[in-house]
Order: sequence, then C-alpha cells, then structure tokens
Amino acid sequence: MLSEEGLEILEIGIDESISLNENMVNRSGRKFLAQHYDTYLRDTKYGEESSERLEELYYQL
Repeated sequence: MLSEEGLEILEIGIDESISLNENMVNRSGRKFLAQHYDTYLRDTKYGEESSERLEELYYQL
C-alpha cells in the first residue's frame, strides 16, 4: 500500500515529524485511507495499541 516514497520514509524511520500524505501511498493505499481513515482516527485512543485494528481493516478490502 506504500509508494516508493512511502517505503523510503519507512526505511529511514517514522517519528512525530512524519505526516502521512497521498504521495506516500499507492492506489490501494489511497482506497484504504478513503474507506477507513476517518473511522480509524475517531475510534483510536491516544497511546493505545492500534496495529491490530489497522490489520483488520486492511483485510476487509
């Protein structure tokens, strides 16, 4: 779901200075974000583990 730019940034390392944008994802990533991003943000609580929720959403595609 990541574009070449997104993969490069992932390899360098992600911290609080990174902002997800459409250049970082491919077509599949944009579809995923369009369908789930707002709901994911609404349902995610700061400081809680959220990777399982992302994985669940990904496999619904």
